Amino acid sequence: MSKRLSPLESPMVIGLSAAGFYLLFQLNDLLFQQLDYARGVSWLFLPSGLRLGLVLLLGLRGAVGVVLGSLLIGLGPSA
Repeated sequence: MSKRLSPLESPMVIGLSAAGFYLLFQLNDLLFQQLDYARGVSWLFLPSGLRLGLVLLLGLRGAVGVVLGSLLIGLGPSA
């Protein structure tokens, strides 16, 4: 039986999902920058595992968090 989240918990879960995806993306960029095949194409991409886990475990809330995290990445300063 799944536990229903209160109206205050859903935005918090979505925000934490987005922040986690964004931070892991930045960490991946920092740690594996020298392994880039081309700009933006890396041999190792840790956020893909987190993305899969968030969607599988949290469903729609995880997917929305991943979308918001991706928007933060795309709209952020490009290096």
